[in-house]
This record gives sequence, structure tokens and C-alpha cells, in this order.
Amino acid sequence: MVAQSPVADLVQEEEFPGPKVSTPEEVLRYSIDTGGGIYHAIGSAAMGPNDDDVVDSRLRVRGVSGLRVIDASVFRQQPSGNTAAPTMALAWRAADLIEQGE
Repeated sequence: MVAQSPVADLVQEEEFPGPKVSTPEEVLRYSIDTGGGIYHAIGSAAMGPNDDDVVDSRLRVRGVSGLRVIDASVFRQQPSGNTAAPTMALAWRAADLIEQGE
């Protein structure tokens, strides 16, 4: 998307990882070589409907009373942009759930 007009007209150059890093394999190699990545870490406590999913739809950790996870680790998939806004929306939803006693 960034390589297409009109956005491309506003970009001078890509700083990192660089235009030569575009496939999943190249991203992995870049991460191994530099210690950095392109994506934000998410999903380690993914929310879902199944008993083996870490967090339920109310953000409660299954099997642990009184504990919720309210960060990007509950996202099952990488958001299409920065994780800040989706995480803030998650926190607002969590505040509503907690306030309602759910």
C-alpha cells in the first residue's frame, strides 16, 4: 500500500527493514540477523471460545479466578496497523465489563 500513489509520493525512502525485505522468509531472516522484527508481538494469550483458549470473551483467564488479560496478547491475529489503538479499544471494553461486574 505504501508503495502506491498517493502515499508513495510522500515517502522518501524506507529506513528499515528496506525494500528488499518483502516476503515472509525475508522478514524472518531480517529478524534473525538484526534481532528486530516488523510486527508487534501479539497473541500469546489469545482469546477464543474453546476450553483450551487462554482468555474467554470477557477477557477472563480460564481456570484462574479474578484474573483478566487486557493487552495485545489476547488478539488472535495481527491488526492491520499499529497495535496501540486496538489495545486502547480493548481496554475501554474491559473497563465496561469490569464496571458491569462481568
